[in-house]
Amino acid sequence: MKQPAKAFGLAALALCAVWSTACQSNQPKQAKHDSTQKQIFHEVDANADDQLDPEEFHSYFYMVSFWHHDEDGDDRLTIIEWAGDERTGEHETLFAEMDEDGNGWLHLEEYSSHSLRTVTVTNAFFTLDRNGDRVVMLDELTAD
Repeated sequence: MKQPAKAFGLAALALCAVWSTACQSNQPKQAKHDSTQKQIFHEVDANADDQLDPEEFHSYFYMVSFWHHDEDGDDRLTIIEWAGDERTGEHETLFAEMDEDGNGWLHLEEYSSHSLRTVTVTNAFFTLDRNGDRVVMLDELTAD
């Protein structure tokens, strides 16, 4: 039972690295996604309390991760944007599972609703919640 927990922890850290890289840039890849980390944070902070609860954090994480992968800024991910040129059969299978409408690309809703990612994002939340108060504040997201 320790192995799956360790694997999820490592996956969370890997996703945190991708997410952190995307967030640290003040100028996202595409002009269409010109939101800064603070703007996205405040956009998903539904109750405007300047902290993200687990549900708000899920939205934040998926938005940043999605936009990081959306290289052409068309608000949809192709398998090449999502998995890269060196994708495997496993990537193809998982992409097909996430592509709920079968149109060959992922919209934010499809990308964020996949259950395997939910476990990893939950682990990322608890990794970033440095003081253990079950909310993530902007300074916790930007801390080294």
